[in-house]
Amino acid sequence: MFRKLFVVFALIGILQCQTQGGAPGAPQWTQVTGKLSNTIEVTMARTRDGVLHVVWPAQTGPHKMAYQHATLSPEGAFTLRQPILSDWDSLANAALIVERDGSLRLLFGGVQREGSNDIFSLGSLYTATAPASGEHWNLASAAQSSNRTAYVGPVAATLDRNGTPVGAWAASDALTVQVGLGTGKATQNVSNGCCPYQPALATDAQSGETVVAWYSNVSRSEGIWVKTIAPSAGQPKLVPDTVTVYAGAPASVSLDQTAALAARIGGPGLYVAYPEGYPTYKSVDLWRVGAETQVKLATVNGARGVGISPAPEGRLWVMWASGGRFYAVRSNKAVTRFGAVISVAPPPGVDVTYRTKGEGSAGPLDLFAHVETGGPVATWTTHILPPLQVSATARTAAGKPPSVAVLVSDVGDAVAGANVELNGKTAKTDVEGRAVFELEAVPKPGLKVTVTATGYAPASATVGGR
Repeated sequence: MFRKLFVVFALIGILQCQTQGGAPGAPQWTQVTGKLSNTIEVTMARTRDGVLHVVWPAQTGPHKMAYQHATLSPEGAFTLRQPILSDWDSLANAALIVERDGSLRLLFGGVQREGSNDIFSLGSLYTATAPASGEHWNLASAAQSSNRTAYVGPVAATLDRNGTPVGAWAASDALTVQVGLGTGKATQNVSNGCCPYQPALATDAQSGETVVAWYSNVSRSEGIWVKTIAPSAGQPKLVPDTVTVYAGAPASVSLDQTAALAARIGGPGLYVAYPEGYPTYKSVDLWRVGAETQVKLATVNGARGVGISPAPEGRLWVMWASGGRFYAVRSNKAVTRFGAVISVAPPPGVDVTYRTKGEGSAGPLDLFAHVETGGPVATWTTHILPPLQVSATARTAAGKPPSVAVLVSDVGDAVAGANVELNGKTAKTDVEGRAVFELEAVPKPGLKVTVTATGYAPASATVGGR
């Protein structure tokens, strides 16, 4: 049952790495949070104006917590906002989503006052909302579920095909999912026994299928699992190769962050990214929910913190940490090919990496790393531009001037409007990603072509003249 089968994707440069961020190996990192517990995980959502909103629980005093809120502008400006909540005894890792009207909603669990019978002290699911600006958060005055285990957290959230919020949260003996808000809404216990952890939710934009993913370490039900929640409930499915035979017995990968589940922008398809192997992870894999097998994205030594994010035009970003560095790779529009793996040096002084997440719905990837730097634990972020692929070919034909044809693509998809420079001449690529330069003489081998395009890292190639 543990036989390994892999779909063969065309991987462009998958064994090569590209370093980004200023000088080679020196990306520009911004510290997002102050000193935190190593169990804290940020949640994030991008509003229609391109601003990325980031929320996390933080200790603000002895036995007191708040949800801190920060924004990252499309230009990269980081701003710490007013806390969403403050003066709670405990707060779990939360889920931030954008409603269909563009407003923000935070779903969370917590206890405002230990020992109190106040509605906010019963450990239920709660919610707070704000306009797209992220200003003036409003805490709903009622509990959002009759279930009282959401305070354990973490909480996951999505919108179903009707725009209704769906929440999920894990306790030691149950994974609870609820479609809709309010104490009158029915809850589903979707886990297959004890010890579910790290739930994630996503909805396919085309089919309307809502799926929950989670990690289980209960005996005989180990591994990462998925289950369809809506429009009708399905049976739990084990994600391929998240259980391995080790020393003659089944053993599973473990997750110490939210399961990496994502829906493509515009659909179709729901995808899970995860590390494979035990006791040491040996690859980063991607599985389309419902497929017979998975895709191996990269061979790694001890990968951890695998994350996933949708990108424009149906693409996906996958990111992870390994060997003290961070890595990211982006797919083509059809999620059938992947580009070169991008290698990113860590923030200064990193000793331990706890988790890695990213948000790439605007095109570039905003990578978030929860790390320990010489003692303090905090979350940092850096901005990663997707790479371009460039080829330049010299052409000669009788009766015509020599020329160079340049092709610019993004994991095989043509990039129109890219700026191309060759030997002092400039041109823009057409809808097929091509630009042609006529020359006075046949170019010598090694002539350099440089390319820039909005939202991409600069690229270059040399002409193989003949």
